[in-house]
Amino acid sequence: MQATTVITATPGNSTWVPIVGGQLSSSIISFGAGYGVAPEVFIPAPPPASNNINGVGGIPASAYAVISSGTVSGISFTNPGAGYPSGVTVVLVPSATDPNLSSGITNATVAFTTTGSGSLTGALCTNPGAPLSNPNQFTLTVTGAGTQATVVGNVLQTVTAASVSGAGSGYGTVSALLTTVGGVPAAGTITNNQEYLGLAWRPRPAQVGLAVTAAANGTLAAQVGTIYDGGLFLTNAAPGFVLATTPTTATTVAVVGATIALTMGSRPDVVTLQPAP
Repeated sequence: MQATTVITATPGNSTWVPIVGGQLSSSIISFGAGYGVAPEVFIPAPPPASNNINGVGGIPASAYAVISSGTVSGISFTNPGAGYPSGVTVVLVPSATDPNLSSGITNATVAFTTTGSGSLTGALCTNPGAPLSNPNQFTLTVTGAGTQATVVGNVLQTVTAASVSGAGSGYGTVSALLTTVGGVPAAGTITNNQEYLGLAWRPRPAQVGLAVTAAANGTLAAQVGTIYDGGLFLTNAAPGFVLATTPTTATTVAVVGATIALTMGSRPDVVTLQPAP
């Protein structure tokens, strides 16, 4: 099934490699003793494509330990990984902050075994392809032996423009601040991975300034807003308003909502790298 499953992207010409099987599950062989804080769980990465029997490599698994009365009571995955050809047994390493290091700790041992045989457990992007004019029209289609699988691509994007196309009124006497909601990634059905658990990604709302004119009724006229922060999203953002609370007259002015359009896309960014001290 690995060799006959294909993932095709439309549009953008990006290329993707499916990973079939090789997720990990855990069982505790020895629970250890004397832990003051939870020990570290270090799981080796799956072999790369050059010496992995699936020919494509895999995705490293990650997990953390839970302790009770100084012993390991459970292992929780933040990513079950993909593409492991076989299981692995690891000894849990005491944390460097454990207050019991000097008094003696008996290390726990955990066996990780493979699961998910015959299932699509991951997808590797081998070429990001051309820029997308509309990130939310990007689709991934699975064909071949794995036709019952579905993959949703999450595309990192930001707000590149915010415009008022239909005027509103009742917005007070100061500028309106446009904020956003949404942008949460598609969770999928692998419930113990970082995206589903909200550990790998959290959206950041956009902040856009909009000018209020005509002080008599607080009009929000057709305009292009000033983007202070385009935010970060993996799906479309939806606009929301933080409204001015100062009334324009002695009588409360009813708010008539404006029509707002957000343009999603990408923008250049700057990253500064410096050596560690």
